[in-house]
Amino acid sequence: TRLHYDFRIEQDGVLKSWAVTKAPSRDPAVKRLAVEVEDHPLEYGGLEGTIPGGNYGAGTVQMWDAGTWTPQSPETMDADFAKGSVKMWLEGERLKGGWALVRLKSDRGKPSKRNNWLLIKEKDEHAVPGEGDANMEIDASVTTGRSLAEIAEGKTQWTSSKPVSRKAPAKPKARAAVTAKANTPHAFLPLQMCKAVDYPPGDAGWVHEIKFDGYRLQVSTGGGRATVRTRNGLDWTGKFPELAADAATWPDAVIDGELCALDAEHRPNFSALQAAISDQATGPLVYFAFDLLFEGAEDLRDLPLSHRKARLQAYLDRIAKGARKRVRYVDHFGSTGQAVLLSACRMDLEGVISKKLDAPYREGRSSSWLKSKCRGGDEVVIGGWTSEGSRFRSLIVGVREKDGLRHLGRVGTGYSASVLKTLEPALKAAATDRSPFVGKEAPKRRSGPHTVHWVKPVLVAEIEHGGYTDSGTLRQAAFKGLREDKPARDVTEQPQTPVKPKAGTQAAPIAVPGEPSPGRKPGGKLVVAGVAISSPDKVLWPALDGRPAITKADLVRYYEMAAERILPHVADRPVSIIRAPDGIGGETFFQRHAMPGSNPRLKLIDVKERKPYVSVIDAGGLVAIGQSGGLELHPWGCKPGDPETP
Repeated sequence: TRLHYDFRIEQDGVLKSWAVTKAPSRDPAVKRLAVEVEDHPLEYGGLEGTIPGGNYGAGTVQMWDAGTWTPQSPETMDADFAKGSVKMWLEGERLKGGWALVRLKSDRGKPSKRNNWLLIKEKDEHAVPGEGDANMEIDASVTTGRSLAEIAEGKTQWTSSKPVSRKAPAKPKARAAVTAKANTPHAFLPLQMCKAVDYPPGDAGWVHEIKFDGYRLQVSTGGGRATVRTRNGLDWTGKFPELAADAATWPDAVIDGELCALDAEHRPNFSALQAAISDQATGPLVYFAFDLLFEGAEDLRDLPLSHRKARLQAYLDRIAKGARKRVRYVDHFGSTGQAVLLSACRMDLEGVISKKLDAPYREGRSSSWLKSKCRGGDEVVIGGWTSEGSRFRSLIVGVREKDGLRHLGRVGTGYSASVLKTLEPALKAAATDRSPFVGKEAPKRRSGPHTVHWVKPVLVAEIEHGGYTDSGTLRQAAFKGLREDKPARDVTEQPQTPVKPKAGTQAAPIAVPGEPSPGRKPGGKLVVAGVAISSPDKVLWPALDGRPAITKADLVRYYEMAAERILPHVADRPVSIIRAPDGIGGETFFQRHAMPGSNPRLKLIDVKERKPYVSVIDAGGLVAIGQSGGLELHPWGCKPGDPETP
């Protein structure tokens, strides 16, 4: 009669059923008591509604999860049931991975009077150590989004074939946070921020999320309206009308998340986000929600992260499907931080955010949220730019210090025509005759082929880079976009150096929420270092003397693996490539210039010829060469970034 969870799996034309005392936990240390009950008809599998008093199982029934199950040992399944040890693989909306049902032989040292089992999560990539009872917070159907109280008020009823004399339990009461109605959206709440670290923590009690490459936004809903604010509280509701219109129909809440544009390979792309805002084409943008600060009038910030995330998951499930297409729940991974970071880097994602499961939400930078980046990058302040004639060449950047900007070098790539359309007017509007840089390393206005233009230190740029030179300037820096959501006065920290996953780390299977898992895609494609590989099974070197053939997939994976050794010799230099698209037995040709449709991961370098040369700056560029059948690389013997200097 009290709240419990029915665990049911289809077997031999019926539903094998267990009454589980609490919500299943993804924490392998938590063992849930599961009392085996009689088999149920298959019709019970889709039941959501009420069972009236006088019927077996009277009460309110919610579809808490649904999916498929597969025995881990199909050939011994019947014997495993008889023995009382059944291992299975679940593919549900909320429960995934390996699970075990183990029958108890005794109850507290005495022979068990009931057929008691334990439901246990196995240790795998879907396990979340430390999650505990957090799933008890989830009160939303996976099929309709309704709470138990809402289902109890509905008309759907089920009459069982087994009448009993027991009365129906009292109707479940709605949570006050769900029923509360505000007149206006909640005021802005200061955000919790991350501290930068070299590597994710490896201690127990931490989980890890994908680090998104977009705009951090807080969405507040109430009174049939929504406001969208930046991390500094600026009202950007008007910039994202489609998201705001959807959110106006959501239940009252305050949500923390990141708004992103996804590229063709389903990865967040900051430059694409900037272009969407500039072109006022923000409809396809996706809001990745990772925390719930208020639900109705209830302040959730003192709850542990595990409980806030469970409440967030239930909250998003309650949103009507038509208003849910632009928002996705960000789940966390319980695998080791190193394994998640390695996968993120291989997928060409920005990095990993590690969070303590038992920590409350606290404004400002906190040691309970840590960020580790695959690519060096962050925000810098623009202090000037260079041109050659009428052509834009590079940005001159730094970080804030007491008396001005500390020089960090130049950012020479990442400037497409669409980017310059918004960047150049912003630079000219901030023009000044005085250099904002201070210190011995401050750049000088020199004569020569490049003209230096100074700007007031008010513009913030998002960049990525390959680390620092011995003199402390940025290496292989590329422009990603202007940060309109962050004031220049806050940019005081040097951009974070890219981290390398520790040797021997095994990758964890991860994916951008709502997108396909990495690996082979429909149609036979493979994704390596963020580059889609067509015809991965094409043989480039045939089998010889008992050695297996080498395919395009083998080549691009080699480029990815060996990138750390190859890049110091080829990065940021013009490269001539010997290509054999059909393998070494087919036609080969020599390529040095950019060709129509060149992969965007390749850098173009102006060498004062009719067409620019191709170059690479990262593992993705090497993989892009492999995708085009590039078997040999012949770099210029010049200084990186300066083809005229040996």
